[in-house]
Amino acid sequence: MFDESLGMCGKMGKVLSLYRMYSETDEIEWKTQAEEILEKVLSQCSNITSLSYRSGLLGIGTGVEWLFQQGFLCGSRLQWCNCRVEELKLRESCNQ
Repeated sequence: MFDESLGMCGKMGKVLSLYRMYSETDEIEWKTQAEEILEKVLSQCSNITSLSYRSGLLGIGTGVEWLFQQGFLCGSRLQWCNCRVEELKLRESCNQ
């Protein structure tokens, strides 16, 4: 059903499915798995070359927006994105 890409047909799609299952069942394991996969997706964003919905940044961005709309992510979207950009910059500077 899901492939190994980071976009909507891959890991981000899994994240949304797991959060949806959590919201329907209150089974904490679904939420835990979703959080773990989301962290993996976000930690690999700097390596993505595709902009596609299916496997790239558009799918990830759409998924993150849905998580905000559903209340799974909270706070300012701009602050959240800026935090991620700074995290990516830190990671890149450490790799040099």
